[in-house]
Amino acid sequence: MQDRIFSCCSSFCFNIAAWWMQKRRILSFAEHLSACSYQCAAYGRCVSKHAEDIRKGVCEKEFLELIACIRKVITLRNLSKVSKSVVFFSSEFRNQNYQDHPVKMKIRRYKKAQRVLSFLKHNFSFVAPYRIVVDGTFCQAALENKVNIREQIQKYLQEDVLIYTTACVLQELELLGGHFHGALLIAKQYKCLKCKHMVQKEKPCSASMCLQKLVGKENSKKYFIATQDKDLRADLNEKVTACPLLFLQQKVIHLDRLSQVCKEKADREIESKLNFESSKDTVAMLKCKLLPKSYSEKKDENFIRRKPKAPNPLSCLKKKKKKNMMNNMPRSDGRRTRRRRRRANKRGNNMNAVVQDASSCLQ
Repeated sequence: MQDRIFSCCSSFCFNIAAWWMQKRRILSFAEHLSACSYQCAAYGRCVSKHAEDIRKGVCEKEFLELIACIRKVITLRNLSKVSKSVVFFSSEFRNQNYQDHPVKMKIRRYKKAQRVLSFLKHNFSFVAPYRIVVDGTFCQAALENKVNIREQIQKYLQEDVLIYTTACVLQELELLGGHFHGALLIAKQYKCLKCKHMVQKEKPCSASMCLQKLVGKENSKKYFIATQDKDLRADLNEKVTACPLLFLQQKVIHLDRLSQVCKEKADREIESKLNFESSKDTVAMLKCKLLPKSYSEKKDENFIRRKPKAPNPLSCLKKKKKKNMMNNMPRSDGRRTRRRRRRANKRGNNMNAVVQDASSCLQ
């Protein structure tokens, strides 16, 4: 009896252990491995490298990275089922690289941001880390919607960012009073840029004027402006050639579409690069300087001008003879000449027929 109980318990424990080992196998998480392709490849390379002398702890680092990635994917999928809004990561995931594992977002919004960034990169030399200047309205909107500015912008642009503010923005928030105290605390977290009018010892101005002066007409420092002020966004689109704008809408950060001025300038620069007429004189001058004189003389000596060839006679129509129009020419007295007709001589033929008939009758 005791042996039977012992065998039952041992078989039950063995089944439990087998089930637990099956649950912990990597293949049971195959549906999550597609999001961790980099970690899977690293673990596979390590195992294939040490296949002959495999031992405990050889590929432990790669295996732990793969397990951490799978746990992260499972957590994100569970959170996305609970809520369709933006997922707020816990502290253990905030330091992860968002470029390798992008957050689920609207495909159109993500593609739009990537199109704008690629256009700015190729035409106006915008490179990461991007410089973003925030004003008081953006900080207040982020506070009301409970949005972490640095985290969400970095997640949206898929690149590292440097966030700044200005002294005029801080001063404006201080003057507005207690309702904007939270926005003031948020703005104070970021590095403060030196305004041009403050350097020139002028009077401080409003935040919108300060940002316009900071950017200038060409935006040589490649700033992104994050603001909720529609008038400021309209002025920057009209006056500045390339100034990308960020704003919040329903707890989501958006990158504004590029202005017509920006697109026209990019088209002009492309046309000027492709236009060869302006550089013809420069090319001729460089040829005279760099190429030796003997090269041009030899070229003139060996040059033979080709004469024009006659057309192929087989491909040309033959000349047609003109009809004699002298007979149809009018006389001096005004009457037309009579056309002369030649009749066939039928007399000889009739006589031959008569002779043949007569000879036939005599016979």
